[in-house]
Amino acid sequence: VVLGDRIEAMAGALAAVTTGRLLAHIHGGDIAPGDFDDSVRHAVTKLAHLHLVATEAARKRLIRMGEFPDRVHCVGAPGLDRLVKLLKNRRRRKQHTGRALVVHHACGRSTIRERRTMKMILQAVDEAGLNTTVVYPNSDRGHTGIIEAIESHRKHARDGSMTVVRSLVRDVYLDMLIEADVLIGNSSSGMIEAGTAGTPAVNVGPRQRGRQTSGNSVIHAEESAAAIREALTKALRKRPIIGAGTVYGDGTAGTRIADLLARVSLDDASRRKINAY
Repeated sequence: VVLGDRIEAMAGALAAVTTGRLLAHIHGGDIAPGDFDDSVRHAVTKLAHLHLVATEAARKRLIRMGEFPDRVHCVGAPGLDRLVKLLKNRRRRKQHTGRALVVHHACGRSTIRERRTMKMILQAVDEAGLNTTVVYPNSDRGHTGIIEAIESHRKHARDGSMTVVRSLVRDVYLDMLIEADVLIGNSSSGMIEAGTAGTPAVNVGPRQRGRQTSGNSVIHAEESAAAIREALTKALRKRPIIGAGTVYGDGTAGTRIADLLARVSLDDASRRKINAY
């Protein structure tokens, strides 16, 4: 079983199919046009025998890609499962906390361009007077530019206004997402989890364009200082309801996936990869 569109998912997929194992892929069928992740995700799809997709649109896309309908199952996004549990007994409407969560990844572009975009994001958050938690980026080409912008901004940030972390335990990240006034950057969590968490998201740049959003709390911004500031202002005016419905399911994807895996046949016919076209 592999999830998503990162390089390690491709490694796991290749290990499975070259050793004769049945491969199940979670979150296939999503799109991020032009991004490297898009190519990896679709490559894993063409290796996989069983598809466990997050949305109905993703299911239809995989069928158009030549996957047999009876092997493509819409289960929802597993990323919501733990989030929904953490949201139980939480207030339905959020209060201002004065905090922003910044998660911005490299898109395989030049270090200079990635540094410039991150600098604009951090400046916009600073001008809004928000205290900020910044998570380090992925390791894709250009990521050192983002790190340079983070470390440069940290040197001049107001005392106590900026916290930088290399990574976060999943539950800690979700708690921060729930409590934040806004998530800004280009993380898929802005598209998938933020709406359920009741947190507006500013999606900067092209990395997530084309991916379905979890609700109307997502605001897209071009990579310019003015566009980012405008989108951030709009986001801070929004007050989404915690636990709102979403195209990514109801937080029970894990149970659905377990049920499907328990019933899948492991015979030679199931392990034979055949395209419908």
